[in-house]
Amino acid sequence: MQRAVYDRLIYFNPYDGVELQYKNLKEPQKAQYLPKDKIKPFLDLVKKRNIHQYYMFRRMIETGIRVGEANALLWSDYNNKEKTLSITKSYDQKKDQWNPIKNKENRTIYITYDLAKELTKLKYLQNANRIVNEDMYNSDNDCTFYNAFDDPLPRSTTHNTMKQITEKLLGKDNALSIHKLRHTHATLLLVSDVPMKVIQERLGHKTMAVTEQVYSHVTKQMNQKAKDDFEEFINKTKIFLLFCTHFAPKRVYL
Repeated sequence: MQRAVYDRLIYFNPYDGVELQYKNLKEPQKAQYLPKDKIKPFLDLVKKRNIHQYYMFRRMIETGIRVGEANALLWSDYNNKEKTLSITKSYDQKKDQWNPIKNKENRTIYITYDLAKELTKLKYLQNANRIVNEDMYNSDNDCTFYNAFDDPLPRSTTHNTMKQITEKLLGKDNALSIHKLRHTHATLLLVSDVPMKVIQERLGHKTMAVTEQVYSHVTKQMNQKAKDDFEEFINKTKIFLLFCTHFAPKRVYL
């Protein structure tokens, strides 16, 4: 437009004073997540609102699986003896189609005994729903995260639950999407000093560089903690060496 003014094609630039807003795609995006002290209140509120969503959200927090992977999980993917989940597929509810997982690399995730107990409770709940809603129950499905009639949990209701409860806990401008439950899991692993390679494999990232980039904000905190721990170790070592030097027995030469 400015060039058009210069060439006398127009008399003035109608875009003078307009400020362009843009997003730097090269700049790594920080992963938002539920703070550790908000996880229990979050799950408690979800449980009161919808018990089936509670089981889904809890598993996502404790495993870091994607929402499509969660929707695709079958009971046959769960090994109760080994306490593992086999992540081999994804379900796109909007298109109603089954897809391979994002990086097309299947993975096995170990779960805690507490989560295994919750899955047992979910199985009991589904069996009860099968009896109570026998006439309308879709018994052909083997999916773990379905509603009382064994139908998929609607994307709109799970989205609304996530948005409204995180707004209540974190403030109106801090609502989180369901995908942030995955980030919550990864952050918990990082602050627990789980090796980055293990986290990469658990999340199903193609390379460790992806994991490091997405969670760079956490690794900075970890580096600071490592620095503080090292300084503390050095200081203790100095005190120990001074102690040994002061109280060391003197040699006597004959």
